[in-house]
Amino acid sequence: MSVEKASEFLARLKSDEALLAKMQELGEASERRALAEEMGFSFSKEDMLVAIHGVSEELTDTELDSVAGGSDLDNQDLSSLDFGAAGGAAAAAA
Repeated sequence: MSVEKASEFLARLKSDEALLAKMQELGEASERRALAEEMGFSFSKEDMLVAIHGVSEELTDTELDSVAGGSDLDNQDLSSLDFGAAGGAAAAAA
C-alpha cells in the first residue's frame, strides 16, 4: 500500500475520462478498490486521503510534541488571575 500508488491512480483518473466514468458508476467502495487493484494500483483508504489532501491523519513526532506538552497551570499560583465574576464567586466560596 502506498501514497505513491494512490497519487498515480488519481493522475490516471484525471487523464482518463472513461475510467473516471466507470469508477463513478460503481456503487460500492469495495468495487472501486477492486478495479483499482486489477489495474495494479494497491493503496489503502488512508493512502488515498493523503494523496487527495496532501496530509496524513497521523501526527509527526514534532506535531505530537507540540500538542502533548500540556500546561504548567498545576504549578502556578492562580490567586492573581482574574476569572471574572463567576471565578471570583467560586474563589470566595472556597
